[in-house]
Amino acid sequence: VITVAVGIVVGGLIGTAVGFYRGTVERLTMGAVNVALSFPSLVLLLGVVAMVGSSLVTLTVVFSILAIPGYIRFARASTLSLMQQEWVTASSVMGATDRRLITRVLLPNVLVTLITFGLLALGGVIVAEGTLAFLGFGIPVPQASWGRMIADGKPHLNDSLSATLVPATAMFMTILSLNLIGDGLRRRFSVRDSRI
Repeated sequence: VITVAVGIVVGGLIGTAVGFYRGTVERLTMGAVNVALSFPSLVLLLGVVAMVGSSLVTLTVVFSILAIPGYIRFARASTLSLMQQEWVTASSVMGATDRRLITRVLLPNVLVTLITFGLLALGGVIVAEGTLAFLGFGIPVPQASWGRMIADGKPHLNDSLSATLVPATAMFMTILSLNLIGDGLRRRFSVRDSRI
């Protein structure tokens, strides 16, 4: 949840500003975002965890940093789409300052789409953490992790299927619920994938 919140706040602010001001800053920022998104996240996560070690704080920081570029791209696309709307142009013509346009007109509308995107992305974070934990690189033992529970139950599949099935089902149902809520919000606020 912290990862998604950091992505929404930091990525939303940067993406909205970049989409509003455009120009050289936009080209440089989006170039850096494209480079960041071209790296496979799981490989980067494994590398950082192998070097630094796995703790809840480390994983949260790394997941947050990896999430920001996606939110920047999404916020920029939403901002560019909103800038085409007549009511945004009308606000600008009526003398609204850049700061007012960003904070009062664009950002509230961009946040709706970012929250929808965040719910869908949260499922990806759960899967990534579960994968790391399953491979033995997740959060330390006192804290619960579905991936580690699945890995711990794997040797006992012949004896007790529930040792693996229960955490896998809980993980699946959580991700499915988040995706359904995100899809519902997307339909409710008519957030279209074509804006990306």
